[in-house]
Amino acid sequence: MVNRKEPEGIGILTYYFRNNNFGGILQAYALQCIVDEINGDCEQISYQLTSASFIKKIINIIKYQPLKTVVKTIQEKICAKISYYILGKKIRNQCAARRERFKNFEESIPHSAIVYGKDDIKFANKKYSTFIVGSDQVWNGGENFDVYCLSFVDNNKRKIAYAASAGMTFIGKLQFEQFKRYLQDFSAISVREKSLSDILSKSIGYSVTNVLDPVFLLSRKQWEEICIKPMITEPYILCYMLGRNKKQRTIAQEIANKKGCKLLTFPYITTGEFSFLDWHFGDIRDFSSGPREFIGLLSNAQAVITDSFHATAFSLIFGKNFCALPRYSEKPKSMANNRIIGLLEQFSLSDRLNDNIESILFFLQQGFDYKQVEALMSVFREDSLNWLRESLDYEEDQGRKEYGFEKE
Repeated sequence: MVNRKEPEGIGILTYYFRNNNFGGILQAYALQCIVDEINGDCEQISYQLTSASFIKKIINIIKYQPLKTVVKTIQEKICAKISYYILGKKIRNQCAARRERFKNFEESIPHSAIVYGKDDIKFANKKYSTFIVGSDQVWNGGENFDVYCLSFVDNNKRKIAYAASAGMTFIGKLQFEQFKRYLQDFSAISVREKSLSDILSKSIGYSVTNVLDPVFLLSRKQWEEICIKPMITEPYILCYMLGRNKKQRTIAQEIANKKGCKLLTFPYITTGEFSFLDWHFGDIRDFSSGPREFIGLLSNAQAVITDSFHATAFSLIFGKNFCALPRYSEKPKSMANNRIIGLLEQFSLSDRLNDNIESILFFLQQGFDYKQVEALMSVFREDSLNWLRESLDYEEDQGRKEYGFEKE
């Protein structure tokens, strides 16, 4: 009888494959680097997301979000699709370089040669002994929710969640039942937002650890080593907006004008959708930068204005003067805002989430105590790294108690 070799190594499942979002691909890169440093035998699992139809996406939004958010999201998506089809060809041509740079960066990260789909992801069990899910919004619900809860993983495999995020302030009945079913046999669970750790701990009866997003696990120097320095010589304020909010853009342009700087923007485009608000927004509109260029541009900016979690995170890492704008000003603690609120609270910078022009100008003039932020970051980073090291050293007979999955 031929002895079959047992699967070895670690498979990381996150929003990696064909991810053209700066924060999404950079957090995937960071987690890959750190796990490789700890274990030396890991790779990203190339997973092709199951794409729901437009109608099904709306149904999923209705399942997981409050009514006001549902109405607003439907309106935004319809407008974004109309904008995309009106301007689509011109946009696609200008974004070709951006897509190519994202693709090159993606391919530089160790990954599985096989591209799995929802129907065959179970065969990844033949290759890996340990699965890590996270970070970013892997637990946001939708068509791929069960996959990102590692429902396909065999019972004899180790399951770890590192800095998983759901980007929500509440869990509905359906998602509560799904979490309760899928998370029971994880070896260790940590999440990015404290709000989610509180929700999960109360909802499913387990203590869940709060850790840093993977981008914080790499040092400033490590990020500087992979970035591409910008060609822009004149002073600029970098503005990266993911929300479709006209007020945000008006504020950002006015701030840049008052500071005597050019406003550098990144028109945000997703598959089949484009925000018309971005078409004439900014003095310099960057359609072509990839992840390396993005880090270089942010690290050399005079200041950063954003509604993005990861642009805020990199502002902290590089000690850049910044201000975070509420993505949904009428509900400052809802979803996207909540992620940034939690991050800023960790570093005692809650007042940086602000949409008052005079306050923003004051913050950008005053700056912040980078040494204090750096000291806090160092402590949080070490705690997060220790949690990850211990989770990867986890032995089955030790139980779950020590690694963030303790029955209360």
